[in-house]
Amino acid sequence: MSSDHLKSVNRGAVAKGHPSQNSPTKNPTTTAVLSPVAPLFRRLDWLTALVVFIFVLAGYIYTLAPDLTLEDSGELAVGSFYAGVPHPPGYPVWTLYTWLFTVLVPISNIAYRVALSSAVSGALSCALLALIVSRGSSMMLEGITGMKQIEKRWEDGLCLVAGFVAGCLLGFNGFMWSQAVIVEVYPFSLLSLMLLLCALLRWMYATHQLRYLYLAFFWFGICITNHQTLIVAAMGLEVAILMAAPRLGRDLFIANTLIYIFGLIAKSKGIIQSFDNNPSLFFIFNAVGVGSGLVALFMIVKTMDQFVAIFTDLVDFKFQKLREAVQPILIMGAMWAVGAAFYFYMPIASMTNPPMNWGYPRTEEGFWHALTRGQYDKTSPTSDPYKLVQQLAMYVGGAVDEFTVVCLLIALVPFMFLSRMQNRERGWMIGLSAIYIGLAFLLLILLNPGVDRQASEQARVFFTASHVMIAIWVGYGIALIGGLIATHYVEVRRNILLGTAIAAAFALYSIFQNKSLFFIDKFTSYFLFGLTLVALVLFLFGRTKVPRFAILCLFALLPLQSILAHWSANEQRGHLFGYWFGHDMFSPPFEIYPEMPKSSIIFGGTDPGRFCPTYMIFCESFIPAEKRRDPKFDRRDCYLITQNALADGTYLSYIRAHYNRSAQNDPPFFVNFLRSSTEEEQGRTNLLARLSTPLDTFFTRIGKDIEDRRRREGVYPPKEILTPTPEDSQIAFQQYIADAQRRLQHDMQSPTEPKQIRPGEDVRVIDNKISVSGQVAVMAINGLLTKVIFDKNPDHEFFVEESFALDWMFPHLSPFGIIMKINREPLVEITQDMVK
Repeated sequence: MSSDHLKSVNRGAVAKGHPSQNSPTKNPTTTAVLSPVAPLFRRLDWLTALVVFIFVLAGYIYTLAPDLTLEDSGELAVGSFYAGVPHPPGYPVWTLYTWLFTVLVPISNIAYRVALSSAVSGALSCALLALIVSRGSSMMLEGITGMKQIEKRWEDGLCLVAGFVAGCLLGFNGFMWSQAVIVEVYPFSLLSLMLLLCALLRWMYATHQLRYLYLAFFWFGICITNHQTLIVAAMGLEVAILMAAPRLGRDLFIANTLIYIFGLIAKSKGIIQSFDNNPSLFFIFNAVGVGSGLVALFMIVKTMDQFVAIFTDLVDFKFQKLREAVQPILIMGAMWAVGAAFYFYMPIASMTNPPMNWGYPRTEEGFWHALTRGQYDKTSPTSDPYKLVQQLAMYVGGAVDEFTVVCLLIALVPFMFLSRMQNRERGWMIGLSAIYIGLAFLLLILLNPGVDRQASEQARVFFTASHVMIAIWVGYGIALIGGLIATHYVEVRRNILLGTAIAAAFALYSIFQNKSLFFIDKFTSYFLFGLTLVALVLFLFGRTKVPRFAILCLFALLPLQSILAHWSANEQRGHLFGYWFGHDMFSPPFEIYPEMPKSSIIFGGTDPGRFCPTYMIFCESFIPAEKRRDPKFDRRDCYLITQNALADGTYLSYIRAHYNRSAQNDPPFFVNFLRSSTEEEQGRTNLLARLSTPLDTFFTRIGKDIEDRRRREGVYPPKEILTPTPEDSQIAFQQYIADAQRRLQHDMQSPTEPKQIRPGEDVRVIDNKISVSGQVAVMAINGLLTKVIFDKNPDHEFFVEESFALDWMFPHLSPFGIIMKINREPLVEITQDMVK
């Protein structure tokens, strides 16, 4: 290990459990003598974490959804139950984690078990945050001159309360709470982020112990498998490293610069096409790359002695110093790759042909389609300054709604002490700030959400990770305020009074801004104002001292305001709408409509319209009757298809493998993955690809055994249906293109006649060729393929939940409870009997 990464340990600091803040030795040939490093986290910190975990988990379990909900619940629950592949990018580690809950938890239904896994991961995230805040608060209090004399009992009380408040504010934040009581991926992605921060703090505590930094990069790789938006934390992570170990941080920014240069070369050669026709994204790429280069250059100048030493070694054909500089970077990259390599679980799981097999990643095409989120819109960053201001206002408004202005003011307090902190704590705060900038503002620019209410509601969960930092800063703010009260109360009383008065004014303003007619909402506003008012009175009459226990109690009550404010919007206790929505598609209530016939084929148009029946078929039908809400329910005989994805070749492979297995042939994944496109075109295979053949053989055999067992258990109906072939798909594309070209020519030749190109249908002539794009065009192709399925399977009944307009289908539709039946022959009229 390089002496650049070794730090001597102050004996007095070790006695308190603190490695020193001393700089590394300046003599690169001298090895520092290291004393044993005391554990970072104290018994009090673990106790704080345990209290938060129990408290938050109890709240989550009490408000947990008892069964299937809407949105992605059904799809994710099925993916968990069969350890399959949910929607892109596949969430492989989350899938394995939740699969354990479906196996090990013996109670209730599958949706409840997976929702319980969300609650556990959410509560663990809050506990780890409390752990970081409790320990970090102590480090700050003991490191700031003037607060070191704080009595141990008061410090411990502050650390416990600060950790408790921070953990609970995150746990009962509306963003987090809404996801932790249903089947969702976000609580687990937050857990991986918290594990990353814990490992990072442990390394910054003793920077010579690089194994904790390597562990942090492993968790960062796991973060990327849980939610790819967390990649924006990368630059912040490197800033934190730069603050704690400047030379190691310098080497990371040099690596960034080299990657940037290689990226520019790859773009110029057409290898990278993501930046084509996307100037905003290319601008961000250049900003990050050039910024990294400038930081690297600045640090090179500051550490020129090491560069001269490396160059001198190279002249003498020695590589030790170069190896010492490069080795940690390579290990960090390797650890990140190990974490991210869990993505290769997707093709392996796909080989079992699970009911949830999104993108069909057992093929190379499907794997890249899932990994790169090919079905979603490409990243299109904000380029309009006015819209960016609106988006920033939307983000700030969301933070105010979740934390209140009072807590946000407390979160600013640690930054007022930044110059008085020791290097380590200052570096930690700056690193957190850089991570926050990535997770909040850079992500906001990249996502470019709409500013209307619906768009903001849909986008808000993506910013939950940034709220981690806000909650941490609130905790640190509480500890520092308490430290001031204990050590310098008389000197700072006026400032504390002013700050409390401002907080009370904002709390009072929130009362007048609250237009809700519900008692609990009004009470919440008055409760917050009451807390600030009591604090103001205590400071007003406490001229020389203030009752500390009362202040601790006021701080500890802050999460109660968050609980009351977010309860009604997030609790799911007793909510069964999603379950009955899925159930009643098959068994309409009140005996108005008959049961759906056996072996029916269902087209699901909306997300819940597809995912709820998916859950009912593949989960509810396979648990013991005594654990079903309707013991008689069992509809494993039905076939479920979404018409919205039929134009996607990977989805056609997906349903063909489920319901028309004899027609689906699957190529070897690993061999194709390791071959270049040129080799595939020429029918050649390189040595590495040939060596991977046993992998394909092994996993394909295991996958087939699992699939065969599932078919014997009735996971898929025994009778195959005919699904569109690749040729059918090509014919549908050609038919639509020909029809679109005919209609476009009509509109161009007869401009005075009614337009035949439909609204939203993007049809153009580019280089004498017809180009089509947009949702209308895709749904037109989907409509042609649904007709193929309908015509090829005349002995099955067909139903549709909801759909974009499919012209051929309208004359065939009649009401069937909450969905529609597709009759074999067109209807002359819809009679009164049909709309009972």
